[in-house]
Amino acid sequence: MRRNDLFILKKIDDDIFLIPTGQAASDMRKPLMINERGEFIWKTLATDMKREHLIRLVLEHYMPERDRAEAVSQDVFAFTSKLMALGMIISDDVPVGKDAFINTDIVISGVKLRIKTEEDILFEKLVPFKGEFETPDIIVRFRIGLPSYTENGNVILRNKDVTVLDAENEYIVIHTGTERIKEIHIDKSGKEANIFSMPPYDDTLKEEFMLALKAPFLINALNNGMFMLPSSAVLDSEKLVLFAAPPGTGKSTQAEIWARSFNAPKINDGFNLLKVSDGEVVSYATPWNGMEEENVTNIYKVKSVMCLRRNTFDKVEPMDKPTGVLSLLSLSATPLWTGDMTSKALEICEHIYETVDVKRFFCTPTPDSAQCAKLSID
Repeated sequence: MRRNDLFILKKIDDDIFLIPTGQAASDMRKPLMINERGEFIWKTLATDMKREHLIRLVLEHYMPERDRAEAVSQDVFAFTSKLMALGMIISDDVPVGKDAFINTDIVISGVKLRIKTEEDILFEKLVPFKGEFETPDIIVRFRIGLPSYTENGNVILRNKDVTVLDAENEYIVIHTGTERIKEIHIDKSGKEANIFSMPPYDDTLKEEFMLALKAPFLINALNNGMFMLPSSAVLDSEKLVLFAAPPGTGKSTQAEIWARSFNAPKINDGFNLLKVSDGEVVSYATPWNGMEEENVTNIYKVKSVMCLRRNTFDKVEPMDKPTGVLSLLSLSATPLWTGDMTSKALEICEHIYETVDVKRFFCTPTPDSAQCAKLSID
């Protein structure tokens, strides 16, 4: 660990402050008042060192009584943790007593992720995907604390939920509605990501972690020819019928109606990760599918994609290739942050259109809608 030189140490009368400059000041970081021991720590961290070494230097400098040494060590640990959380210390270090991050290996749709955490945790939604391998496709570091600084970058996406910055070597994702997750930094290769969060480890953090993990996974999946479509799925003659739509349009409703009308299994309710393989469109299981438990690791072939629109009566219409391809693209849950990403996704959408039945489904929330859809598909 070392001090972040975007902060300077200044005395005002008898008080000592760490004051932000440059980007840190622009990011509205606040000055922090510290004591004399904090000043010693700050000056010592002009040199990069392990936290254990820093604690040893503090003990050698202040030479506390034996029964106070442990308390001083804990104070140094707490103080440096606070400075890391505030971005005042730059650190790839881990807590005292741990030699490295704890690795959790998972495999989602053939993509191998190594999640590095400072706590021995495995989020419940990831348990079915736990795997073993030597070389990961993505390394995700889950860090408690704020990044030391945020690069300037061009805003390539901004809405009520998220802002994405295109920096020199990475994408920076800032979710506005999350309590714990603050920033996600994704290497442009899609091979590394850092998720910055605030404690504690609780159910809120687990849900937000799954949201944060989604973007780096989908970038890597896109590079491997996979495309995520917001859709609910039911099984029909051993293949999936997908009801695709933006949130709130009724894809879950249509899947439920179909399941009741034809006694057909509902496979998932949320997202389907699609890939064209050996002349078939297949749907892979992911932790974001909203899957029924027994379907967590299954792979299904896709029969049809029904792009939904609410209507006062039921009607299915074919779509020509440009309309169908662009309809799939417009529904994408895969990041379309750049021209290259969009081109890759567009190519996958073309293959999907050419391989399965893609239609527009004007639908009502009634049992008649399922009959109309099935008649069209059959």
